Amino acid sequence: MDSVYAFVIDCLTEHREVADAQATMVYEHVQSRCIEPSSPDRPRSYRKAR
Repeated sequence: MDSVYAFVIDCLTEHREVADAQATMVYEHVQSRCIEPSSPDRPRSYRKAR
């Protein structure tokens, strides 16, 4: 992270065309493409009553 910060501050902002710079780090993005079945011991109060 220090290297990214140094690059942004030292390299990008030295150009007069760059008024401001911001960096955001994303370490990991986990996304599941399947729906897990609910467990049998899960309360059913969340379902609509018929």
